[in-house]
Amino acid sequence: MAAGVPGGSAAPAPSDPLLARLVVHAESRPAALARARAALADFPVLGVRTNGPFLLRLLAHPEFEAGRTHIGFVDEHRAALAAAPGAAERDLALAAACAAPAGPAASGAFGAPAAGDPAGRPPGRRTRR
Repeated sequence: MAAGVPGGSAAPAPSDPLLARLVVHAESRPAALARARAALADFPVLGVRTNGPFLLRLLAHPEFEAGRTHIGFVDEHRAALAAAPGAAERDLALAAACAAPAGPAASGAFGAPAAGDPAGRPPGRRTRR
């Protein structure tokens, strides 16, 4: 995955719509499709709408899997590739749930560092001496 915006940073509002590019290769088409699906599923982009869900549906389409594509493929299969009603809201809720702290031990009140760290560092962030 080649990202046009470094991880953890915010994309400026008038930014280029290409935030990242995915290129995969493998010994066979099915293996390359599996790698592409895994990469898309494991690459969260929060705060902006992306075409990631559309790409996952495209990669799963039987005609695409078989390599039977052409210039009008998306138009021809628009109904099958369209998102289910409410999918964006569901995906946003799932992303928010995944990004939430893992419970009371993950942070103190209102997102403050967990108790017990004398330097007040967030959990998981430790420096070596």
